[in-house]
Amino acid sequence: MHHSVSATEKCLVGIESRMGEVESLFKVRSGDVCFVGIWGIGGIGKTTVARTFFDKISCQFQGSCFLANVREESKKHGLTYLQDTLLSRILNEKRMNIASFYEGADMIKRRLCYWKVLIVFDDVDDEHQLEYLVGSHDWFGDGSIIITTTRNQDLLRSHDQLYSVPELAKDEAIEVFSWHAFQKQTPDKEFLELSKSVVDYAKGLPLALKVLGSFLYKRGVTEWRSAIDRLRDTGYEKIVKQLSLSLDGLNHEEKNVFLDIACFFRGRKKDDVITILNSFGFRSEIGIDVLIQKSLLYISEGKVEMHDLIEQMGQQVARNVDHDKPWKHSRLWHEQDIKTVFSADQRTESIKGIMVPIGSDQHICKWSKAFRNMPCLRLLIVKGEEVWHHDLICDPIEYLPSNLKWLDWSYYSFESLPAYYEPGNLVGLHMTFSSLVEVVKEPKAFDKLTVLNLSFSRNLIRTPNFSEIPNLQRIILKSCVSLVEIHPSIGQLRKVIFLNMENCKTLKSLPSSIQMESLEIFNLSGCEKLEKFPEIQGNMELLSELLLAHTAIWELPSSVGLLSGISLLDLHSCKSLVRLPASVSEMRKLKILSVKGCSRLANFPENLGDLTQLEELYAGNTAIWQLPDSLLNLSKLKVLSLRRSRKVKRQTGGSLMLPPFWESHDLRELKSLDLSGCNLSDNQTGALMNFPSLLELNLSRNKFISLPDVISRLSQLRYLNITQCQELKNLPRLPPSVEELYAEDFLANQSIAMLKMYHRLNLVSFTNYSFDQQSYTEESNGSSVLDEILYSFLSHNMDNVVHPSLNSDYRVTCSIIFPGCVIPMWFKHQSVEEKILFELPINWYNDKFKGFAICCVTRMGAGACSPDSGLSEKYDYAFIKTKLACKDDLEDLKVLEKECKVGTASRTSGLCVCFVYIPLYASLQVSGTDVGNINQYSLFEASIHGRIVRQWGVHLIYEDERTFFAKKYGRLGFTPIKRKRG
Repeated sequence: MHHSVSATEKCLVGIESRMGEVESLFKVRSGDVCFVGIWGIGGIGKTTVARTFFDKISCQFQGSCFLANVREESKKHGLTYLQDTLLSRILNEKRMNIASFYEGADMIKRRLCYWKVLIVFDDVDDEHQLEYLVGSHDWFGDGSIIITTTRNQDLLRSHDQLYSVPELAKDEAIEVFSWHAFQKQTPDKEFLELSKSVVDYAKGLPLALKVLGSFLYKRGVTEWRSAIDRLRDTGYEKIVKQLSLSLDGLNHEEKNVFLDIACFFRGRKKDDVITILNSFGFRSEIGIDVLIQKSLLYISEGKVEMHDLIEQMGQQVARNVDHDKPWKHSRLWHEQDIKTVFSADQRTESIKGIMVPIGSDQHICKWSKAFRNMPCLRLLIVKGEEVWHHDLICDPIEYLPSNLKWLDWSYYSFESLPAYYEPGNLVGLHMTFSSLVEVVKEPKAFDKLTVLNLSFSRNLIRTPNFSEIPNLQRIILKSCVSLVEIHPSIGQLRKVIFLNMENCKTLKSLPSSIQMESLEIFNLSGCEKLEKFPEIQGNMELLSELLLAHTAIWELPSSVGLLSGISLLDLHSCKSLVRLPASVSEMRKLKILSVKGCSRLANFPENLGDLTQLEELYAGNTAIWQLPDSLLNLSKLKVLSLRRSRKVKRQTGGSLMLPPFWESHDLRELKSLDLSGCNLSDNQTGALMNFPSLLELNLSRNKFISLPDVISRLSQLRYLNITQCQELKNLPRLPPSVEELYAEDFLANQSIAMLKMYHRLNLVSFTNYSFDQQSYTEESNGSSVLDEILYSFLSHNMDNVVHPSLNSDYRVTCSIIFPGCVIPMWFKHQSVEEKILFELPINWYNDKFKGFAICCVTRMGAGACSPDSGLSEKYDYAFIKTKLACKDDLEDLKVLEKECKVGTASRTSGLCVCFVYIPLYASLQVSGTDVGNINQYSLFEASIHGRIVRQWGVHLIYEDERTFFAKKYGRLGFTPIKRKRG
């Protein structure tokens, strides 16, 4: 119901009444898991209603996912892909590589059964999709809402509520039509009656109104009457035929672009579709824009999409001529049609494109001679599947049509292209996951080929002679793990823009020199046996990215300085690299340089400072222990990482030598500085403080005894990491801007005491605590070191720890994290479930109540696996979410929610105790609720996003908690924590 002239809700005609009807369905089962089915014919607006409702309320849930086009995506990728997509979006995790839909169903239930989620399954058409995606109510946590949209009401038998989307009322239909036919709310007067006639035939169907309106836009009265006359010949049940009227205004090329997309390319990336269609000689950028203007296409997340009815209409048009004689159709994609055409072996000039579905390639292999009778075939897509050598489906294919412009055949099961195939017209060759050993056995001219993609062809051992492919623009040979030979002619390809040979693990050499003046991206990462990079000849200033990570290259040629346009040079983990040439400094546009993990690299070039545009420098885990003086000239440097792991061998007694006079120079743009493990001592730390823009400072694993108070001059510092500094005796004075502190266990006393001094410090994380080894004993009066840490925190006046001002940027919550596996016994409310939910005492709130103390045990640290990721991304974060809710359904009371961040800088995964203090007003601040109503909130819930929790504890904190702790421990202080040795 949207129109391109406006993105506002004025184009969502009638949506408010439909939203009200949908919202009323959920009041019946408030608090329970609720399944709602939205059904109706195609184009009635089911997806629009579901999407609008989803956008409105998704923020109220722990997790949410709008799973669009289930029917189409299930056909393309299978149910496991959809299960994987659902979980990865809700849990915010990487794809999980689910092996079967049974495993996926079990994983959905296990991972989401304690989550309050909002999920929309859009356009479901099969009961198996519901069985393995939607499941049953116990798959999801309390308060979850699961919405299914479908054309088939019978699929919704297990749903609690059903909503049939009604047709638009007459006035609504006229308004929708008018927005598209006239780009305003009401029709022009002279077209009013004609508009009513069109609306009568569209029967209140929003899609039909939109398409017909777009078709009639800016047309005269005569054309309107002609279109209406044609509409009289079709009925409501033939709405697809009505929609085909919109093709009448397209020229020949635009119509062909539309039909190709409807039959072959719906859901593909827009850029890829344009490349393919342009290979046919189309100006597809213009054609796609025209189709979007006519409401026949839309772009979603960079992909070309269309409504189901539009797709059906296009496919019907492609098959409209002699339905029972598929050799007269313009495009083929049904298996039976393909089998009929190839077995008939009848000459046809009608067929322009064929897409062979999975499992049907035996037909075209068996009867490949039929290709000789298809002189106009320009597109062949074969969706192959992996087969083993003993399961070969047929004899090698003998023929392919010489007129082909684009050949896309995944899992091609033969060792080369057919001997009789003449590829002179071919523009694109995609054969991923193929069994190719070589492209052709005998030399052939690929005069027009611009795209060559043979990625994941594990048997490929050599490339063709590229001098016979002079117009190549993109070469993709990713993960061709048997490739040992690259034809030397590749170095003279003047038109190649993109060259990707990533993970060609057996590739040993490249041409001795290259002259590729159009090349922009060159990726050789993972070519583990490649020892030498070619000399650069001529002008290659367009190259912007050179990726050489994980190669065996030991030295770059001095001619790399000719690559003056490079912005990214990635050499990380090149363990044989011993030097960088001085000519690297001639890369004056270089912004990112990574040599991390180059363990034999001992020096930077002295003229490194000539890289005046450099913004990020990653040099961790190298043999570099002295920085060049010219480093101080890198005035635009934002990220500098020199971290050392424990495995890096140091010079005897040596430490990183910082440039002299560093203290007198300002690297004014520097935001992240990582000097962890650099063996720094006290006399070197004073030189680190002259960075006015620094946000993050990592000084972990160094040997200094103290840090100077001048660290407080870092006025922008937010993250400070001083973990594993075993000799550090005292915390320095910190800048007031600090928000997160990562420190060693023996500094806990000082760290907790600092909270009242630094009002923005909201997260303190410790390492090397072993609370699980400090069991409760009679001698300790039931206490532990963890108890004492929390006592220290809670014994302070809470208003000094958290700041109640609603307009302040001071912290309003506070969290403390330390390794351990047990929470203190004094937490009154405890649980071993994934979340904790309990009923609050009657009149729990009074004027002495301060807030909620929450503790949970969960695994953390595994996320900190990218030490050079920049700023806070290198820490492993999670969010504890709390809710106050009313047990009874009182509409005037909102659910009060607050999130608090917990995190660790640990590089290894382990159990952590996460403590959070959330004052009551932190929730009230969000909602604006009157405190007078607060005792009506009788339920408290806490959960943590994306983590498995071993134990929960919650304690209500009142002003007299200090007395409680004093009685429990018999003192108002606690014993200083001893350092660990060894």
